[in-house]
Amino acid sequence: MNRRRFLAAAGKSTSVGIASFAGCLGGTDYDAAADAAGGDTDWPTFGHDGRNTNYNPQGTAPTDSPSERWRVESYRTTAQPVVADGTVYAPVAADVLAIDAKSGEVKWSADPENRGAIYWAPPTVHEGVVYLGDGNERLRALDAETGEILWERTFDDEAFEAIYGAPTVTLRGITVGTAGGNVYTVDPATGETVWETSVFGRIESTLAWDPPLLYAVTSGGDVYTFGSGGRGYWHVALPGISTATPAVVEGRCYVGCHDGRLYALDQGAIQWSTDVGGFARGGVAVADGRVFATDGVGLSVLDAESGDKRWSAMVGEDGYETPVVVDDTVYVGGKSLYGLKTGGGVGVSLARVGERRFSRSFGGGVSHVAGGGGLLVAGVSENQDDHYVVAFE
Repeated sequence: MNRRRFLAAAGKSTSVGIASFAGCLGGTDYDAAADAAGGDTDWPTFGHDGRNTNYNPQGTAPTDSPSERWRVESYRTTAQPVVADGTVYAPVAADVLAIDAKSGEVKWSADPENRGAIYWAPPTVHEGVVYLGDGNERLRALDAETGEILWERTFDDEAFEAIYGAPTVTLRGITVGTAGGNVYTVDPATGETVWETSVFGRIESTLAWDPPLLYAVTSGGDVYTFGSGGRGYWHVALPGISTATPAVVEGRCYVGCHDGRLYALDQGAIQWSTDVGGFARGGVAVADGRVFATDGVGLSVLDAESGDKRWSAMVGEDGYETPVVVDDTVYVGGKSLYGLKTGGGVGVSLARVGERRFSRSFGGGVSHVAGGGGLLVAGVSENQDDHYVVAFE
């Protein structure tokens, strides 16, 4: 489907789509966020789950003075690691390492010959298969235990089809968006195209799947939704560019813009927008009736229903990292690794004390945090030259 056909389909179906789903889409609360995140104690894809909640309600991770279980020397971590079935999969520049979660032993790597592809997004692990896209326009399926390539494909289009987001497990297969503005769903067993459609603009983030709708955000700030076969539903043009990954809970889509605001969209309309004090360029976490967003120096915590600020905390320079929530702790990277209470400690309005559980500094900073399998996993740089994948417990 080309761009013109998408707009035509969207124009015909918007009112029907909204009417059809109006009864089941609504606001956000703790139960909704936990249900959206699911019960997986691992972290098998970007954002933990298909809705990109960055919330692991059933998981465990260190809450006080975390110690290192292991560290693996690597290139700089380029995307959030994932954890599935006792293995950590970490994107490190031109390779992805499969690391035993218990021992820290590297089991295999996805690109040992270093073919020049940069992995800007983590893989998705589903039913024993690792699905992985890269900056060289490839989508691959690998055996999770051995790293054996099960299939590999590129997409036949004149546009540049680099994949900057993690593959998303949807109703009819594995779905990815590309820098060429295309969305593809492929058969998980063969890689053959099941359906495809197009949007205006580059897709540089992971799609969100909140059945029955798929959400895509372009770098120009356009938010598109599709049904399982690629039919367009609604489209909203945000007032600024966006590199943020959408998070969706009960039909409400949360996405940040470079205008410094966080937006909540519901049924094709902006429900609220809140200034978070800087470029809201990363993804957000949605948990316990709250939305957690970073702005470069601080963490803002908003009411998921109204957008009102509940509390905030300083997290130092380079605090653009996507926050993640495991149980009742929110973790933020940057110059240091922070663990904060999701409730914000004690206080009135934005003024809080006792919100911090711990902080730990590293010379070059902490990036791309994930919490699964009882571990907190992140990329750690001691300086400009020494980089590691580290598991904390």
